[in-house]
Amino acid sequence: MVAAEFNRPLPEWVVIVDPVDTGRYEQLRSIVDPGEASAIALALEHPASKLILDDMKGRALATDLGLAHTGTIGILKAAKNKGYIPLIGPLLTRMRAADFWISDALEDAVLKEAGER
Repeated sequence: MVAAEFNRPLPEWVVIVDPVDTGRYEQLRSIVDPGEASAIALALEHPASKLILDDMKGRALATDLGLAHTGTIGILKAAKNKGYIPLIGPLLTRMRAADFWISDALEDAVLKEAGER
């Protein structure tokens, strides 16, 4: 479901795994969108995983279910903190250009926290 929502070909290194428990997926689907329902159902099947969600409703449900999660920006912050990337700002610009919605306030806060503003 997440791959279908992406609406572009995925890199060859991405491995697509669907949740086994389709009933659980259907229950979650009644609460959140298909991509979030699929990701959350899969995370429930793999409790040691860390879920990446940007949708607020999906994040709230993951929290209610006790699932460890972060967002795309959280991944970027961790990557910068570990020295994998030098700057977050250019990546946020590219994300916006690819129709990833980021509020001006969030971008400003992230860049200030990262020492880029």
